[in-house]
Amino acid sequence: MKAIRYDRYGPPEVLELRDIDVPAVGGDEVLVRVRAASVNPLDWHFMRGAPYLVRLVAGLSRPRAGTGRLGADMAGTVEAAGQNVTELKPDDEVFGGLEDRGTLAEYISVRQDGAVLGKPDRLTFEQAASVPVAAFTALQALRDKGQIQPGYQVLVNGASGGVGTFAVQIAKAFDREGHAGHRPHVPAERGSRGHRLPRTRTRQGKGRHHHLRADVSTAASRRSRLACSAGPRSRSCPAPSVPDVGPGAGAGGIGCRPHR
Repeated sequence: MKAIRYDRYGPPEVLELRDIDVPAVGGDEVLVRVRAASVNPLDWHFMRGAPYLVRLVAGLSRPRAGTGRLGADMAGTVEAAGQNVTELKPDDEVFGGLEDRGTLAEYISVRQDGAVLGKPDRLTFEQAASVPVAAFTALQALRDKGQIQPGYQVLVNGASGGVGTFAVQIAKAFDREGHAGHRPHVPAERGSRGHRLPRTRTRQGKGRHHHLRADVSTAASRRSRLACSAGPRSRSCPAPSVPDVGPGAGAGGIGCRPHR
């Protein structure tokens, strides 16, 4: 199969399209034919070996054997399933990713209990492949770090970026849960990159700083391996859970605090 690999840190020219073996499939794994993959800042950092903190993971002077691969997000179809796999079968359309990277390839193997879910029919492969890293980062920031609760205000700095667009949608999804299906009217405006973004209040009308009040009620705790925020939820796209909270907190470009 074809796959992107690299043996030294540097600019995009260090990347090579190579012929490598199709990965073996264990009893608890599925072989996925990658139909689409997305590129994140994570890949940029590992390719350049900068900031130098990434070299503690990948290798100091050059990538260690087995680490010179890129791509954390993907969407595709199941080609084969191990004998112990019960949740997925050949020809299933899936999306997800790999913690140790490597989705910039024609095929990947992934455990059935890993970051892989059935792809919603309403999403294309390209759309689904853009979800995992960005959406999960936004979910962690809001639910785990910001720990949003009833009456909290959510400030998304850079709401027209990859993580920011999901953060706005997820904050509104929490709000919809709090209103038992009632969706309050929220106007929208153009973001700095041309996206149409929901908001209640912005600074200087540029759509880059979104300040919205999310009246969130405590939701039942549900298991979720990926952040799914595009359209109505399904069994494969569970709602996020809301833990008990302490004082206001935040992560990255997302800040949360009690509404005063």
